[in-house]
Amino acid sequence: NFSKALQTFRIASQLLGPADSLSYCIALCHYRLKEYDAALRIVDKITEDHDEAKDNGDDDDSQHIVEALNLKAAICHEARRFDEARAAMEHVCLIKNGEDLDTVTVHNDAVINIEQDPRVGIEKLEYLLSNQPFPPETLGNLLTFYLSHEQQNEAATAFAGNKQLAKDVLPSDAYQYFDASLLAVHSPVEASAALDSLLARIAPQLRKGQKDIIKAHSS
Repeated sequence: NFSKALQTFRIASQLLGPADSLSYCIALCHYRLKEYDAALRIVDKITEDHDEAKDNGDDDDSQHIVEALNLKAAICHEARRFDEARAAMEHVCLIKNGEDLDTVTVHNDAVINIEQDPRVGIEKLEYLLSNQPFPPETLGNLLTFYLSHEQQNEAATAFAGNKQLAKDVLPSDAYQYFDASLLAVHSPVEASAALDSLLARIAPQLRKGQKDIIKAHSS
């Protein structure tokens, strides 16, 4: 429950005083709650404090700034601010000097730069998937990129080999979408029927979402 976690980290911050580790946890909770503006404000403050400390010659704990920049990249990517997302990842790679990159950094770099070099991005996600632990979004993103780059056979193999993981980490609608889409490799008619059924079920949600977006823009 990210709402309760957010309250806990806020209380800890009040009791213990400001700390990058607590600030990052608070920002991460906002991100998981889809409160992107609040998360981004905190992340930007962490990076500003890091730059100021570095200018003053203070000791630098690079791990916290790497975590903050990875979160900023994810937020900007969600908001389709792709240049800012790539800039954040470039900053991370500069700090790490391209060495000993953690799994979150490798995952985010693959996702954010997928259109620049799809082959390399997919290879990075394949590597992560075969080497636990990895970010829970890895499988869903790899399947998405397989399908968007017309690699249905590779997607079907990855999905079949990780069905339990897919059930654990993918939202129900996403799981059913991949299941139906990849069924087309062997049974196009059944796949079409499954996709039609899924579309009929989620269509009301899509229409409601569209109305909410229109209402938000008009208010």
